[in-house]
Order: sequence, then structure tokens, then C-alpha cells
Amino acid sequence: MLSICVSWSKSTMTDIEGLVMREYPAFTEQNGQLIHIEYCETFPDLEDVEIILTRGFLPFLFIRLKLPEKLKAAIITFFRCCQGKVDPSFDCYSFACMVHGVDASSGSSFLWRFWKRVPWWRRRSIGDTVLFLDQDKKLFRHAALYLGLGVYLGVRGSGGNLQFATLRDMKKDQRADSAVFVSPA
Repeated sequence: MLSICVSWSKSTMTDIEGLVMREYPAFTEQNGQLIHIEYCETFPDLEDVEIILTRGFLPFLFIRLKLPEKLKAAIITFFRCCQGKVDPSFDCYSFACMVHGVDASSGSSFLWRFWKRVPWWRRRSIGDTVLFLDQDKKLFRHAALYLGLGVYLGVRGSGGNLQFATLRDMKKDQRADSAVFVSPA
């Protein structure tokens, strides 16, 4: 079991493309030490994963998320195959597609063939997907999945690591004008 503990305090990270992003740092235990997931190796034998959000000052509030199976499977696959490897063919859109079983081979060029908009006012569930778009709403910027308590999960850049951040921070960091909630078409 891989336990990922997401801190309540924000930090700044730079992705492999040089984009500076605000996010919640995430840690796990490896070889008896608590380390940032950025520095973890792959986990070829990983069977299960959990995400724990921490909130507040002392005493900390720990919230263990109940992840949907498809999201859990995608995170496990990510840590088995992609963690710590720079693979420019795998990015935030590939991760969102993997969670929902959508074909990512055409890239984000044909978004609306594979995704349909979901009303913004609909209640969010863990694993719901959001796409970040530019001003004319034709250029894709980023994709992320809702985890709860205002925290979203994405992959930082092409071939990057997992990123935990707020919708507002992701939107600002990706220079997107809109965030559109979607589900597979």
C-alpha cells in the first residue's frame, strides 16, 4: 500500500518545461524515510494506493479519501510505469483519459469528440474531470481530477509528476481563462 500524504501548506514547483506552479506538496514513505513524491522511484509491485489530505494547524486533521476504483487504478499505473521517468508522451490529458478509459491517441486536438460539458453547478464527486482552456476556448491548457476539499490532481507538464493544487491555482498557473467540467462522451 502506497500512502500519499498531501500537505495543507502550498509550495512552488517548476515543471520540466520551466512553468512555475503553486501546489500542495505530497509525501510518502520510501525505504523508511518520508520523502516528497517528486523524488520517489517507480513502484513496480504496487497493489494499492491511498491519498490522505492534511488540513489545519496542530492538531492536524487527516482526511483519508475514498478513491473510486478507476482513479485508484490510474494512480497505481502511473506509479508503476511513469513515476520518476520523463516521458513527454504522457501528460495531464493522458492521465485524465486513462482514468476514464478515453482514447488519448488523438491528443487534445479533438476534445469535444470524447468529452461532454457538465453543468458547473453540479455537485463535484471525487474523480470528476476539469479541462482548462484559453480565452477563445479552443486551445487546451491542462486537465485535472477533483479529489475533494478543493484539491485537484493532475500531472505536471509533459512527462511530469503528480500535482495536487486548487482549481484557482491550476487555472492561473496554466494561464487558462476558463475551467470546464466534463465527463466522457
